[in-house]
Amino acid sequence: MDDSPEYLTEVKLTNTRTQEVFFNNLTYYYIELPKFTKQETELSNHLDYWLYYLRHLANSQSIPETLEQDHIIKEAFEIAEFLALPPKKQFRYQHELKIRLDNYNAALYAKELTEINAKKEEKTTIAMSLLDVLDMETIALKTGLSIAEVQALKASPD
Repeated sequence: MDDSPEYLTEVKLTNTRTQEVFFNNLTYYYIELPKFTKQETELSNHLDYWLYYLRHLANSQSIPETLEQDHIIKEAFEIAEFLALPPKKQFRYQHELKIRLDNYNAALYAKELTEINAKKEEKTTIAMSLLDVLDMETIALKTGLSIAEVQALKASPD
């Protein structure tokens, strides 16, 4: 934009006659990456990290150690790595990721079903031990089983 060494320019709309800011809630920031010359050791804030990352992304094979601490920038780097892959490798990666996520979700679902069955079995055991002591409505109320389930337990020969 100009010969100034400043890489960040703040622009606001002003009234040309009075030079007053026209609307305070609208601000534009222009970033000139070629003017951002800080070295990795000079980075001091989040904006510096992002500008450094963007300035050096095209030439980077791996994320610099300093930036690896920032999980958002690390995630952005991983996305950039993914987008740099050829389409066939992107598809294979997504396919393998889907398989891993499907397997993980299937395992979670199986665990959930096991827990549900264990709770149901516990309720059934409690209900069976109360059949000769309490009425069916009370057993159903206290165990969370339906009256039909308690009746089926009472009717079963076991």
